[in-house]
Amino acid sequence: MTNIQKTEAFLKAQFDNCVFFQEHPADGEYRLQHSYRVAHAAREIAAG
Repeated sequence: MTNIQKTEAFLKAQFDNCVFFQEHPADGEYRLQHSYRVAHAAREIAAG
């Protein structure tokens, strides 16, 4: 399992265990997608 896959699994587990996201699943999906967007932007910045 790659570091990216480990991080994704960690985030999903955290969101699954969060009471707020259990009550508002669409918000959890939005935040997960936001995390992907931020990670992609950071990778682009790091690549220079």
